[in-house]
Amino acid sequence: MPARSHLVPLALPIELRTLLRGLGQVLLQPHAGTGAGVLAGLLLADPALGCAALAGTAAANIAALLTGGTKGSSSVLGGGARQARMADANASTRSTGTGPLGIDAATNAAGGNARQSGPANAVPTKTAAARPTHAAPRAADGSGGDARQTDLADMALGLHGYSGALAALAAVALIPDRSQAFAIALIAAMLAGALYRPIAHGLARRGGGAYSLPAVIATACWLPWFIPLAVSHAGAWPGAPAVLSGAALAAFAQAAFASGTLPGLFLLAGLALASPRAAGLGLLGALLGSALLLAAGGADTRSASACAAGLLGYNGALAAIALAARGPRIALAGALGASLLHLLALRLGLPPFSAPFAIAANLLRIASRESVAPSSPAAPAAPRAPAPPLTTATHHELRPPR
Repeated sequence: MPARSHLVPLALPIELRTLLRGLGQVLLQPHAGTGAGVLAGLLLADPALGCAALAGTAAANIAALLTGGTKGSSSVLGGGARQARMADANASTRSTGTGPLGIDAATNAAGGNARQSGPANAVPTKTAAARPTHAAPRAADGSGGDARQTDLADMALGLHGYSGALAALAAVALIPDRSQAFAIALIAAMLAGALYRPIAHGLARRGGGAYSLPAVIATACWLPWFIPLAVSHAGAWPGAPAVLSGAALAAFAQAAFASGTLPGLFLLAGLALASPRAAGLGLLGALLGSALLLAAGGADTRSASACAAGLLGYNGALAAIALAARGPRIALAGALGASLLHLLALRLGLPPFSAPFAIAANLLRIASRESVAPSSPAAPAAPRAPAPPLTTATHHELRPPR
């Protein structure tokens, strides 16, 4: 019997890695390990949620291909996937030097609106500074080949899939009839995938990002017909004690429309695999949001149950994760702003979903960009320094935000 010289490392197919990175972008990380944690948590909470997330990610990618005019096979997609694999590897070995969203100090100084370098197989003649995760897709020079390459590279990083995953999860979590839920989930996922590109491009002009706005808009299209049934983000636990430690973990599950502390723990573990700093700030944001909204709602049974279910802390957690690269103070300020907007939506009788987090994160990003803008509108912008080659990049996350 011949001896084994070495073990062959596990290599996932490109399509599966793309799906996992799309799920990882639910927590603002283009990391397959984060996506695996999200998928494990969803399957643990409800297998239907895991199936909906995968189907929604695939549907959004298909919609992005159809509406963007990009065509390609798995071999073409591999060019963008090589860049994403580098992001996965860098996230596993990096400890300091860049933020959890892969934004270095130069990018932060420019307000996080710098452009990212091209895909790994592109000719290195046009380079630009790296930029964060759910921001606009990379701009091409107008040629069909470059546009296809950039779209496929964005898809490999999960940027076209996460909106579909969120839209599909919302439908399956909020509509009791599963046959109706999955039918609406696929339609909403394709709509969210088609909306991502124009929304991201429009907000990028002001220094913002798409985050979860495409999924929120797609959900709002069907929600009026199911308002009597979908009265909350997800099911709360009646009579559960309002323990903030458990509420923080449950808030991570609620970010993906799931319930429970154990599913939330899987999501947190996946996030920590990509960025321990973002995971820590996300926990603080969830605690801050839960405590604030619990205090504002009083100590009645409904508020305590909602807090224990994580319904009061998920927007704070997401905002802190989205702004983690800008420092703890800005991240926690974003969590506070998202929690206040969440409270305002509840006071108005509106389902908040994750819109408060997206609004708060964009406001802070735009404000920070304006603060470093030239004092005179006629002053020419300083040329941006070229990005280092992809082979030496240390960025875990190459763009942003859900």
